[in-house]
Amino acid sequence: MNRIINDSEVLEIVQKDLKKILAGEQVEDTRISSLLNVITQTTIDNIIDKTLETNNIVDLFIESKNFNKFKNKILPILINLEKKYPLIFGNRTSKNLLNWQYTFAFHDAFITQSEEKIEKLIDRFIELIAFPYNYES
Repeated sequence: MNRIINDSEVLEIVQKDLKKILAGEQVEDTRISSLLNVITQTTIDNIIDKTLETNNIVDLFIESKNFNKFKNKILPILINLEKKYPLIFGNRTSKNLLNWQYTFAFHDAFITQSEEKIEKLIDRFIELIAFPYNYES
C-alpha cells in the first residue's frame, strides 16, 4: 500500500480500515471501498499492460493467421497469469480465450470487410452476454 498511497495520513486510515474490514468490523469512512476498488483496478490494469507489452501480444495477435495459432501461443501466457495471480485470473483462462476468439473473429471480419459476418458475430456476441438481460418484460 505504501507504494501506491503517498500521503501518510491517508495510508494510515486505509491500513486501519483494512484491518477492520478483515476483522469484520465497521469502518470509519465508507469511501475506503471506493479507494480500494480504484487501487485494485489500477493494479489489474498494470498487470495486463505489462503482460501485453512483455509478451508482444498485439504483434502476436496481428501476425497470427488464424485463431488456433494465436491460441497456442497465448495459452501458456494465460495459464501463467492464472498461476501467478490466482485471485485475479484464477479459472478464467477459458473465458479469456473466448474473448480473444471473438476479438479475432471481429478483426478478421473487419479486415475482410464482411458486413454479413460482422452482423452474425454481433448477434452471437449479444446472445452470449445475454444483453439486454430482461428485454421482453
